[in-house]
Amino acid sequence: MAQDGGATFTFTGTAKDCLLKDGAAKDVCISMIHSVRAAMKGGRSYGDFRACSPNDIGDMEDTQAVIEWIRRHPERQDKDVNAVAREALSDLYPCS
Repeated sequence: MAQDGGATFTFTGTAKDCLLKDGAAKDVCISMIHSVRAAMKGGRSYGDFRACSPNDIGDMEDTQAVIEWIRRHPERQDKDVNAVAREALSDLYPCS
């Protein structure tokens, strides 16, 4: 949630927003994936999820992998993008 001159904005969205061609909703989705990825970097847990993304994979490569994961899981597309990104990263990059 952010405030700008007294107005409050909530940044939310569903995973389906990540599948859009462009626009503000897609931008928010990408930002959320980047934030979740940063929070989980180095195998850190985020809620019930943990991911061990290889060090040689960049932000955009991870983001595209999460978007493809969402595309392959239509049953998750109406869920909160933050929760789905955690699940996707954990599934894509399990810690051994």
